[in-house]
Amino acid sequence: MSVFTNTELVAIFAEKQGTTKKAAKENLDLTFATLSEIVKEYGVGIKMGDFGNLPVVDVPERTHRNPQDGSEVVKPAHKAIKFKAGKGENSVKKALETLEV
Repeated sequence: MSVFTNTELVAIFAEKQGTTKKAAKENLDLTFATLSEIVKEYGVGIKMGDFGNLPVVDVPERTHRNPQDGSEVVKPAHKAIKFKAGKGENSVKKALETLEV
C-alpha cells in the first residue's frame, strides 16, 4: 500500500480512539477544517511539535505555456502551504527511517 485513503485513515482513527467511524470522521474533518481555517484567517503556518510544520510560503509569479495553442499564460504570485517533517521521536522522518524497503 503506497497511501491511505480517507476511509482507511478514519478506520484507524476509530480503532485508536475506541469510537465509531462516524465520530472519528467528524473529529478528523474538524481537525483539518480547523487547520485550514487558521491558515486562511491568519495567513501563518502551523507548528505541530515533533510531527512537522506547515509553513506558508510565497510562490513567485510564473509564466506557463498552454500546451493546446502555445500561448503564454501568467500565473500570478500566491501563497502556498508546504509540509516540512519534524525531527523528533514522533516525526514523519523518524517513521520513514524505520520502514523497510
